[in-house]
Amino acid sequence: MNIELLLANYESAVEQAPRRVVAGTAKWAADVPQEAGVYVLWKDGDPVYVGETSGLRLRFRDLTNFANHTFARNAAREFTIATDDLVMLRQVLSRNYELSFVVVPFGRKEVEEYLILRWRSTLVNKSTSRLKKSKQYDWVQPSPRLPLVATRSGPQ
Repeated sequence: MNIELLLANYESAVEQAPRRVVAGTAKWAADVPQEAGVYVLWKDGDPVYVGETSGLRLRFRDLTNFANHTFARNAAREFTIATDDLVMLRQVLSRNYELSFVVVPFGRKEVEEYLILRWRSTLVNKSTSRLKKSKQYDWVQPSPRLPLVATRSGPQ
């Protein structure tokens, strides 16, 4: 098995996966599979957050909860939302972000790390310093399709 090709295929799959509005309706994630996977939040066509989970549907419910998801807390800071205003959080998420995902039955952490390294110029969620020090990812280059800007990082 060619690991590099497998990871590139997951990158392509999540880029081409249908994008849905985050928290657009009360049942916005009802049709999401319960399987493990990798998900990406997009803003203006750029990936801004990559995550992995053992249960996609349950994790998506966490996106609209300040206590359970870093991205919700980051959005609250970015858009100056009070951390108890879940209605405003859902409105901001649905107006500004889209979400895509792929089921990854095995190796989702590796897919997540690969995407973080590929898309690090536009991500707000992860520091890549640990990943860049690792020898296992020496071969991963930043995506040429994304802007070359300084890596932004949020709380860990």
